[in-house]
Amino acid sequence: MTDLGPHIERIARRLLGEPNAKLSTGVQLRFGTHGSVAVEIGGADRGKWFDHEHDVGGGPLDLLRLKGGVVNGEAVEWLRSELGIDVGRPDRRRIAATYDYRDERADLLYQAVRFEPKGFAQRRPDGRGSWIWKLGDTRRVPYRLPELLAEPNRVVFIAEGEKDVERLRSLGLVATCNSEGAGKWKLDFAKHFRGRQVVILPDNDDTGRDHARAIVSKLAPVAEWIRVVNLPGLPPKGDIADWLNAGGGRDQLEQIVEATTPIEGSKPNTPFELVRFDDMRPRLADSYLIKHLLGTVGMTVLYGESGSGKTFLALHMSFYLAAGTECFGRRVRRCGVVYIAAEAGRSIENRIAAAKTEVEFPGVMPFAAIVSPVDLCSDDVDLSKLIITIKAAELGMPVGLIVVDTLSRVMAGGNENAPEDMGALVRNIDRLRAETGATVLLVHHSGKDTSKGARGHSLLRAAADTEIEVTRDEATKIATARVTKQRELPTEGLLTFALRQVELGSDADGDPITSCVVEPVADTEPSERRQKLTGTAKAAFDNFLNCTAEQAEELPASMHIPASVTGVTLKAWRNHLEHAAIINRDGNPREQFRRIRVTLQERGFIGVWGQFAWPSRRVTSVSQ
Repeated sequence: MTDLGPHIERIARRLLGEPNAKLSTGVQLRFGTHGSVAVEIGGADRGKWFDHEHDVGGGPLDLLRLKGGVVNGEAVEWLRSELGIDVGRPDRRRIAATYDYRDERADLLYQAVRFEPKGFAQRRPDGRGSWIWKLGDTRRVPYRLPELLAEPNRVVFIAEGEKDVERLRSLGLVATCNSEGAGKWKLDFAKHFRGRQVVILPDNDDTGRDHARAIVSKLAPVAEWIRVVNLPGLPPKGDIADWLNAGGGRDQLEQIVEATTPIEGSKPNTPFELVRFDDMRPRLADSYLIKHLLGTVGMTVLYGESGSGKTFLALHMSFYLAAGTECFGRRVRRCGVVYIAAEAGRSIENRIAAAKTEVEFPGVMPFAAIVSPVDLCSDDVDLSKLIITIKAAELGMPVGLIVVDTLSRVMAGGNENAPEDMGALVRNIDRLRAETGATVLLVHHSGKDTSKGARGHSLLRAAADTEIEVTRDEATKIATARVTKQRELPTEGLLTFALRQVELGSDADGDPITSCVVEPVADTEPSERRQKLTGTAKAAFDNFLNCTAEQAEELPASMHIPASVTGVTLKAWRNHLEHAAIINRDGNPREQFRRIRVTLQERGFIGVWGQFAWPSRRVTSVSQ
């Protein structure tokens, strides 16, 4: 290689910044506040450097390696791209192959570069059509991540290098590795292997075996199973490519995998997913299934009285998620949907058939229904079978929503009011979410006292990320779905809809067979909104008008609060109610206030958004 001594000053300034002018001379530059790094730019020692604080030094290549992280075959390209220095060595390595590392959206993050003669380096795009031969804090991902995510139900083979991965892919297998060689598998990769079946193919040396053990320790808490396959007949330092070159093939490989016992006892003493502080980033791409309504990998309870339309609403949301079409005007993230028709069984097909006749769905719908009884309360065998069935569904895209209709049927005789039984159900739902990576929506019934919410033990509401109540106005036949709880997403607005009857055909006696479809309805005004208030509701609204008369302020206009409207904070109104003894401090004032607020809002006497409430423009007194 060309002597780099004459270039040491330019290299040092690029890596270390400006020298310490007070301590530098014409033949030696000193860097750092105390001049601890000395770089010789003239005299007999030109091209040498020494760090007195860390007791290291050497020549220009050592400076690149120790202070710039530029290693292996990167130096030549770094000097050319960063400083425009062509070292012009006659044996200069050529790039033999490049391997793209892309994120979940298939955007290029960086490349691994293989040189001939053998050498490796990494580079990242600089945004201007050139490369930076240093990854820095660039996010690392598994190789071929988009392809890995596109086939969530297939076995994943993990090799030690990109060339080996490409050989495996040429056999039609799903394969991946990490960049930068053995020992560089990141803990953050585990999230992409949740519930996956993993085969690790270590190179035949101590480094390869250590690398395999490191991967096992990071994936064991999340993978369904892991097999470490030591291929027979490998030479020292041999890998899967050597084995294939010696005559191995896919069928033989799969036989060896099948004969290998999955790792036992490989999970750490605390088998929980642990994400370190430095690895935590905003979760911006996976925050919702239905915008401001359903989140990802959460638990939702959709409840209402019998005949309220809750099952039809659950199906409607499922269809539009599977189709990737806006639902009630809200954006969706298309995904596979599995609907567990534990109550309806095969009769759910009539409701699905009705939707098919009324809605134009895409040619491929990633939707399927399970019509067998399922026990999610007492029988772990059913849960395991359910997870296997969902993972093997092959809907064309990952399952993002699992609907359980209804909660009472999957309790399989368990007591909804008993903390032991409800706790067992919640634990099984948590495992179902964790192992499938899907949101679980439970269709459930209201209690006898509808003002107290969903039926059953309070453990259910505490565990839910989202809670949606469905009510139906018997006079107008309009149903309203109202979000009553959101753990992460904003609690936003109402969904109103009607059920339209659809005739499917005739039975053996010639009588029509019918079902219904959901039709969203806008600007509804149920009959209760036109009725006079009585009792506590009347007293509460009178109190609200008095409170607004005394403490009204102009509210900040938004898409949910009308312009130029005056109102009060919910806190001010609640204090007013407590002072007037309409809310009883000896009871549960928080729940009493919620029931009052919901009653007046649903009947159209007040508007509520966030921390504010205001009188509806439709009414100016209770007598209207």
